[in-house]
Parts: sequence; structure tokens; C-alpha cells
Amino acid sequence: MLTVIKENKEFIKELLIALIIAIVVLQFVKPVIVSGESMVPTLQDHDLLLLSRQAYLLEEPKTGDIIVCDTSEERLIKRIIAVPGDKVEIINGAVMVNGMVLDEPYIKEAGISGNYPELIIPEGYYYVLGDNREISKDSRYEVVGNVSKEKIVGKAVFRFYPFSALGKVN
Repeated sequence: MLTVIKENKEFIKELLIALIIAIVVLQFVKPVIVSGESMVPTLQDHDLLLLSRQAYLLEEPKTGDIIVCDTSEERLIKRIIAVPGDKVEIINGAVMVNGMVLDEPYIKEAGISGNYPELIIPEGYYYVLGDNREISKDSRYEVVGNVSKEKIVGKAVFRFYPFSALGKVN
């Protein structure tokens, strides 16, 4: 009887330690499943990513980062195209930042349908687009708009699954 109690105490102790470690780890990283195809070809529907929740405590988000952000309707995963102070416009499908057409080897198809007027990204905000521009709900649309730093949940840093694409996210 005494042995059973000791074994249960050890099990409970180990379980509590594991729970504490899990809580601490989840304060810094969070697993995220990609839902949808707005980031194809970089990310696929159902990819499993590791999100750094603390990535922007010591540095500012930068152009090219893939982030998860909250909008008024849903949580999205997008790429930062422009940072505070940048001038963004889309002319005949070409994305221009500060007067220069972006070199975007990561997008699904070159160009975006239509034109979007010039805007200057305000302090504390970021302009985000999906890599699959034709179906992406992103900063071009009022429901998303420019994303405030406070709405950034974290930076996608590592892909767990599928195993064939295991590695750093970029």
C-alpha cells in the first residue's frame, strides 16, 4: 500500500513538472496550423508551424517576416510587405514600396489584379499580403487593413509538418 502511494506521488510530481514546463514553453512558442491557401506556395493548407510569441520583444517586425495576426474577424497568417513610414502602392498588379517594385520570388503568380492607391504606413502598423495574392484577404481590404503591432500574435519561425518540408519558414 505504501509503495502504491509513493509511486502515485512520483507520478503526480512528474506530471506537475511536465505541466509547468509546457506552460512556460507555450509562453514563448505556439504551434499553429495553416488554414487555407492564401500563403501558397510558401505554406500549404494544414502545414504545422512553430510561432515565436516573443520574437518582437527585442526587435521590430521587418519586411519579409511571416506573421500570424488577429483581425476583427479572424486570425490570419501573412507576409509583412511594408513597415512604418514606408510608402506602398500597387500599380497594374506590381507591388511598389518606396517607389521600387518588389522582387517577390515567393509569390504564387506575378502581379495582383487591379490598382491600389498609394498610402504611407503609419507608426506602429504593418502592411501585409498573402503569397497567393489572388485569393488572399490582406491589407488591401478594409476588413484587414494595416495591422497594428499589438495585433501581431507572433512570427512563424519553423515548419514541423509536413516532414518533407521540415525547417525554417521564410
